[in-house]
Amino acid sequence: MKNQDVPLRHQIEPVFFADFGGGELKKVMSGEKHDKFLAGIGGGFRFRFGRNIYLLLEWAKAVGDRPTGGVGPSNFHMMFQVES
Repeated sequence: MKNQDVPLRHQIEPVFFADFGGGELKKVMSGEKHDKFLAGIGGGFRFRFGRNIYLLLEWAKAVGDRPTGGVGPSNFHMMFQVES
């Protein structure tokens, strides 16, 4: 199947998502928060090339408590996928 035979709406698909999670410390030390809630939202596009090759471009933004570990307030992700 060639890409020309596939309608454009099936070659480029919008994606939207939301995720969340939380946790708490059993033993809180000085300067630490007892619990933390992380949430994010985002969206992007999935591009289809041929029958089984995809490129996914996504942007995500943190909306819950401030994340730790040097992660910024938003992130961009790119994934290339080949299915057999």
